[in-house]
Amino acid sequence: MLKYLVSSAVAAGDTTKTSLGVIQLPAGSKALLGAWCYACGGPGETTLENKTGICELESPDINIQPCQFPIEQTTMLTGGSNSVATKVWPMSAAVKGGERITGYITMDMAITAANLARYGLVVEV
Repeated sequence: MLKYLVSSAVAAGDTTKTSLGVIQLPAGSKALLGAWCYACGGPGETTLENKTGICELESPDINIQPCQFPIEQTTMLTGGSNSVATKVWPMSAAVKGGERITGYITMDMAITAANLARYGLVVEV
């Protein structure tokens, strides 16, 4: 069975490496199969702002470092919202459950409004 784990949306921190929080894998997890990350946007953003950057995953419990991938680019819509990214980057790491993984984001450019971001994991249980 697959479980999809999602972090809360937090302030992305623009061009500074910023923690998106810790996700703890559920008990009985067998494998870490994928990860994704995107910038959610914020009020007042414009269609001229690129939503690109890098996501990094780190863990004191499993050897996944260095794990870096580009965040899925999202498109600003004219109404001030942006589309949601759907790409899941494949991974293959054996786990036992209870491992902690921290996601980080570094945006490629400063965003004029309150930029939010989140990440998620796909785990086999």
